[in-house]
Amino acid sequence: MGATAAALSAAAEIAASGIEALVVDAEDNDLRLGLARDLADAMGARYIALPDLAAETLTRAVLTVATPD
Repeated sequence: MGATAAALSAAAEIAASGIEALVVDAEDNDLRLGLARDLADAMGARYIALPDLAAETLTRAVLTVATPD
């Protein structure tokens, strides 16, 4: 199993266990692979791209994930 498949498999286990998660996409090259988005989708996690991240955005995202319903 390759690294990407292993990460997606682990992400699916996290989703299945009901763990709330947040993925921050730090890719900043012209060639973006989109792996963080795939990981977030497999994990059922909230996704934020680094260029869209500001302190207020990160605070809201963390509170969304960390605050129980």
